Amino acid sequence: MSFRSRVKYPLGTQPAIIVNLLESDEGACEAMVNPMILGDVKIHRIVEQEGPFFDMLTFFPDLTDELLGQNLHWLQPRFTSPKNQLMLCFQSYLVQTPHHNILIDTCIGNHKMLPARPFWHMMDSDRYQRNFAATGVGLADVDFVLCTHLHADHLGWNTQLKDGNWVPTFPRARYLFTETELGYSTGRHREEPASFPWTRQL
Repeated sequence: MSFRSRVKYPLGTQPAIIVNLLESDEGACEAMVNPMILGDVKIHRIVEQEGPFFDMLTFFPDLTDELLGQNLHWLQPRFTSPKNQLMLCFQSYLVQTPHHNILIDTCIGNHKMLPARPFWHMMDSDRYQRNFAATGVGLADVDFVLCTHLHADHLGWNTQLKDGNWVPTFPRARYLFTETELGYSTGRHREEPASFPWTRQL
């Protein structure tokens, strides 16, 4: 049995659930309305931001104007904007098993000091909270938060600002990340606090 044949979707959504996420307009891609189902495991996609962020030639320094031009016919509009900005999606995955709710990465977050990224700096939006709530899972229902790595766009909602203090967004969860990642991030924060300001908000 192939992996594809084991994936189940709610009636009438296969394969549109995937096609729509890749080909729809920006506004339609805020959340995985119909979760992916793998046996008794349910996977929700929770989007915080999606859209054009970085100039293609800047983001890929080895890319040339000529090579970009040769590939625009398939890159636009899904992967690069009309202004040749890279289209990116910042998202979490909520994995529901019969025993645990596991959140993989927590995007950017609100009120984070990220001056090098103006589109994230001190963000104040309810999009992530709304899309998370649409899963039907409460913040206190999350058992584990798994950070694949500790870049600013993967750990933002680990904490939230309440009454001037940073507190865990998911109060009952165990937060998991590697010792190597934590050591690197805390070390860089000590050396260059302005470049790694989010480390103190973990």
